[in-house]
Amino acid sequence: MSPNDIPFHADTKTIIEILWGLLLIMAITLVAVSIMYVLLRLKMRSNRRREGQLARSIAAKSEEIARLEVRIAEYVDMEEGVEELKAEVRLADAIRTKSEKRLQQQNIELDELRTVAAERMAELEMLRKLVEHVDTQ
Repeated sequence: MSPNDIPFHADTKTIIEILWGLLLIMAITLVAVSIMYVLLRLKMRSNRRREGQLARSIAAKSEEIARLEVRIAEYVDMEEGVEELKAEVRLADAIRTKSEKRLQQQNIELDELRTVAAERMAELEMLRKLVEHVDTQ
């Protein structure tokens, strides 16, 4: 080797080390984004499950309200217990309203999570393109 080759070799080695460092950083970032994406998917699945439970709960409460309304109609003739049944209907209606509000909140949360997931996917796609670009070079 001539003395002129040595600085070129050192520069090339430095560039290769920098590129390996950047590749390592990209790999770590890709793994971190992948983990965040998986956690986000798990949270979305959990929210969907919770949404289903709340929907079933709302349906059950609606059925309960319908049954209570039927009972009220039966007791109107007797006048006994009418106020008690009305209170039960109001309570069931309040519970249903609260459940509906909770379901609406979770739908908003789910939409926000979907937005975050879309952003993460865009970031992931960008990182994949960068990794592919680095791999091709």
